[in-house]
Amino acid sequence: MAKTSRPEEETAVSVESDLKKIVEQEQGLVFDRFDEDVAYGIGAHVRGAAKAIGKGIAVGVWLWDRTLCVGMTAGASSHNLVWAERKLGTVRLLHKSSYRLVLE
Repeated sequence: MAKTSRPEEETAVSVESDLKKIVEQEQGLVFDRFDEDVAYGIGAHVRGAAKAIGKGIAVGVWLWDRTLCVGMTAGASSHNLVWAERKLGTVRLLHKSSYRLVLE
C-alpha cells in the first residue's frame, strides 16, 4: 500500500511553493519605466478584464502616496476599494505583499 502524505506536509509544500512564486514575481515584475500613463494602462487593463467576465471589482494603482488610477466595475462597492487600500497600507509599511506575510 502506498504511503500518503499528511495534510500538514501537503500544506507546508504548498506554502513553500507559493512563497517561492511570490518572491520570483517580486523580483521579476520590475518596470523599465513607470508613470501616470503606465499606471492608467494597468488599471484600465485590469478593469477591462474584470468587466469582460462580469466581475465586480475595484482596482487601484498607487505610487506610494500618489493615487495614479482608480476604477470600478458594476457590482463593486466602496468596500472593495477600502480593502485594496488596506493591502496598499501593508505594502507601504512592510515592503511585502500581505499574502507573502501570511506565508512567512
